[in-house]
Amino acid sequence: MIIPNTTASLTTELELTIRAKVTKQVRNLAYINAEITNSKGELYNEGEAIYYLMNQEKAKEMGFLRCEVEE
Repeated sequence: MIIPNTTASLTTELELTIRAKVTKQVRNLAYINAEITNSKGELYNEGEAIYYLMNQEKAKEMGFLRCEVEE
């Protein structure tokens, strides 16, 4: 579940920085706050994501075999 800022934003910035950190963990839930800043370090947007955590065995049972990342 991702809880974004309620305002959609457009930009012509060539460089954006995304930072995120786990702010708390309760049982199998990880709460992550994220922010996007422009090249001047000014806050552009922010939001919170909530992830359900599971062990590798359970993930395989549910069909999550790997995560591919693009560079």
